[in-house]
Amino acid sequence: MTIGIQGNNKDTLNFISLCESLSVKEQDYTVFLKHGFTNAYKPVIYYCKRISKKNNIPVTFNLSINKKTMTIKDIDLLDEYVLQPTRCSKKELDTATQIIHELINKNLLQKN
Repeated sequence: MTIGIQGNNKDTLNFISLCESLSVKEQDYTVFLKHGFTNAYKPVIYYCKRISKKNNIPVTFNLSINKKTMTIKDIDLLDEYVLQPTRCSKKELDTATQIIHELINKNLLQKN
């Protein structure tokens, strides 16, 4: 699994630690599709949600799962202007963490 985010402050490191502890709980990819994931690129199911806007440029939370192995491939917080990992404020990290907990509460992901 790769985690795309910039920075090394305490909040960022806590977010990375949370991401590293995650795995896929639900093994039927069609269940993910019912919860907002897409699979336009067939080998991957993908979730994307805007967490903020910086200078009119969206910052998004992105989660990719390998459809064949049902393992997390990538978790990224991206600056959508350049499609690169970005530094995030505590508020943005809190929003991304909330998204992860929502996916856990839906029994799609689990903490190991």
